Amino acid sequence: MSGLPLTVVIPTLNAGAHLSETLSQMSDLRVVVSDGGSSDATLDIALDTGAVIALGTPGRGQQLARGAKLAMASKTETRWLFFVHADTQLPADWQEMAAEHMARFPTHAAHFRFGGEGSFAMLSVMRFLVRLREVFWSLPYGDQGLLIPVSLYNKLGGYHDMILFEDVDLVTRIRRESGRMKRLRGAVRTDLSAYRREGLFKRGWRNLRLLSAYRHGVPVEELARRYRTKL
Repeated sequence: MSGLPLTVVIPTLNAGAHLSETLSQMSDLRVVVSDGGSSDATLDIALDTGAVIALGTPGRGQQLARGAKLAMASKTETRWLFFVHADTQLPADWQEMAAEHMARFPTHAAHFRFGGEGSFAMLSVMRFLVRLREVFWSLPYGDQGLLIPVSLYNKLGGYHDMILFEDVDLVTRIRRESGRMKRLRGAVRTDLSAYRREGLFKRGWRNLRLLSAYRHGVPVEELARRYRTKL
């Protein structure tokens, strides 16, 4: 499928190991790769596929905002923004799913179901934890792919310049404005190597503690310090 009125925005920082596979799923679509200073082959891979590059300082919040700004500045019709991580693999028919959603719910944001790559036990636990987060907190993360109408994105002021929880911040504002995001029927596959290295429960528990602290008003800068020191 081609001709969708959307632009894909991918934040990158030394994402060469996964970017080629992700970009291969973006045929006939405009893609903005918002890079934070990669020193590997990321930019070469992006340019080889025809992606537009947005260069700047690192930080996922500002990279996403920078990519969206460039996407909307184009003369190419962009009524939707699709934010996806460089290591997230989409369903083979994701464009059909996106087109169906855009036709049925032109003012509502959406996300894919969570998937992953790993053992059956690891995937089962991760899917359960993510589903709990979606049900009780209505919080899909950016690694699930976020499909957002430009009109809604602009109304909310877009991504804020945050070094952590930038997705939680935006999704929370979306929920307050228009209700829960729609859940697309397809599942993405996300790289879970960090969980394998650190340990599923150790990393998962740490992330939940950080999310809880954020929701209780702990400053993002303090949370970033805890994240870096793995506290």
